[in-house]
Amino acid sequence: MAVFPNRSVLLYDAAGVALAVQNGVAIPAATPALIVAGSDGAAARYVRTAADGTVRVDPTGTTTQPVGDAGASLTVDTPQLPVALVGGRLDENVGAWLGSTAPTVGQKAMASSVPVVVASDQSALTVKGQDSPAYAASTNGSFTSPTVATTVASVAYLFHPSASAKRVQIEKIVVSWSGNGGNNLFTFRCAFLTAENGAPGGTSQAINALDQADAASALVFRTGATGAPTRVAGDLFSVVGDGGSTSETSIVVFDTVRDGKAVILRAGVAEGFEVRFVVGAANLASAVGVSVYYVWTEV
Repeated sequence: MAVFPNRSVLLYDAAGVALAVQNGVAIPAATPALIVAGSDGAAARYVRTAADGTVRVDPTGTTTQPVGDAGASLTVDTPQLPVALVGGRLDENVGAWLGSTAPTVGQKAMASSVPVVVASDQSALTVKGQDSPAYAASTNGSFTSPTVATTVASVAYLFHPSASAKRVQIEKIVVSWSGNGGNNLFTFRCAFLTAENGAPGGTSQAINALDQADAASALVFRTGATGAPTRVAGDLFSVVGDGGSTSETSIVVFDTVRDGKAVILRAGVAEGFEVRFVVGAANLASAVGVSVYYVWTEV
């Protein structure tokens, strides 16, 4: 039976029990309910509930309610984003940018690494690098100088062949001399070389690594070369000596700590660095004994 007070519609079942319950009021026991139905687009379909009355959200009506991961047993069909999403909605294909959709950890080559930039307002960073192999060589005794005025003689040089891929940093050069040259002057001059003489003469001295575990150097350290090497015009350093004293004199011609930057012999380039002895305008009364040693690193 239907009654329409104030044009409102109330529904009753066959026993005369009202099917309407006011909002917020407890539902009396045995209150009938309407079966709610929907549509799948073509036919009417009942809305299903679980035994406890919760509305089902699965199409089969058999999935555990509420929906869970079934003891962490759910699987993912693909870890990649759909092609339509990557191509149509994202600015970058992140998988391609990283080189893999599942990048691994660990050191890689530059081409396989993710680019990183340092912020423009980044505070100073401390950089710790591995020690480069260091080497030393000397005249292995003394070199006897010429005595005739204006004579030029090669005392020692370090030469880097073009076949070497090492970048050489000369860190220190020390020259010592002793002998009475009769109060006449001579100079020690230092310059770059571009080639050894085809018949250099002199002695190719042993080069020793400061750490004996490091690989042997491929450079040449030659003393007393009789065939003049090819020198670059202009001297980097020039030191005046006085032969008037029989006591030993020692001078640090070059030191990276003091001078701020190493003398560089470039990787893959044939070049060297020489210390030569030049007699002054007057003959020396007697020869001067000279010793030289170099210290350098190879990277």
